[in-house]
Amino acid sequence: MNKRVISLLLVLTMALSLSACGRVGDLILADLGLLPTEEPDVPVISVDKTVLQDENKTPNDPEGQQPAPSVKPKKVPLHSGIRADGTFNEGTVFIGDSLTYGLVAHYLKANDLIGGAKYMAIVGVPLRVFFNGTRLSGGQSVYSPEFKGLTYAKAVEKVGSKATAIYMMLGTNYDPGADSEMYIQVVDAILKSCPNATVYLQLIPHSRSGNVHTDDVNEQILAAYTHYQNQKIERVRLIDTRSFVGIEGIGGDGIHMNPVGMDAWYNGLLANARINQIPE
Repeated sequence: MNKRVISLLLVLTMALSLSACGRVGDLILADLGLLPTEEPDVPVISVDKTVLQDENKTPNDPEGQQPAPSVKPKKVPLHSGIRADGTFNEGTVFIGDSLTYGLVAHYLKANDLIGGAKYMAIVGVPLRVFFNGTRLSGGQSVYSPEFKGLTYAKAVEKVGSKATAIYMMLGTNYDPGADSEMYIQVVDAILKSCPNATVYLQLIPHSRSGNVHTDDVNEQILAAYTHYQNQKIERVRLIDTRSFVGIEGIGGDGIHMNPVGMDAWYNGLLANARINQIPE
């Protein structure tokens, strides 16, 4: 062995003792012709596309499937609650404030038209009273005996599946917080408590009083009604009470209906059922 080889081997031994995993030893071996000077080929790793697809799955959708289409609302037969003789049946419920108070106490009862209908109306209440407001009691309210001491929501729950036609008019007592969402919350509660009922939203009449914001309130009622139309919930209906009562149906205080107005209101309910062919 010549001196050059011996010298290189000694250097190699020293280098390997300093760094077992270093590049110095490789360079020396290459100089001896024992290693190639080129970098080794890097293996190509194929990517499984199914792994990428799995990463795109949502935690609630482990199979990566599209969500199922929404279930169509159950179709419930429509009802007017109006008997052939013009009275109202036991499945009818009137919900309202002082205007409904007047209709029930001074028109329907006075003319023997109330029939078996149930009712709840408190003078001066806004929409928000429905859930946690004034309970049905005292001289400033008119209500069916079984509703005494209850809130509107609890009274509606008590009627439950027996209700077939619910006429609601709330909003004459203006509340700036009573937007369409609040109307939707109220109607949703009624729909849940009374699964067999057709719910009639009624626009509030014209008013000559600055305390009644007719246009603002009716805009919110219309928006709520449109919500249910978009959801294809057909058992929420709209009655344009404002149009068929008219300004001539409003009494001297500019808010409440006179006898002409209450007569127009009642006949409007009958006409609504007749024109739309809604059975009792």
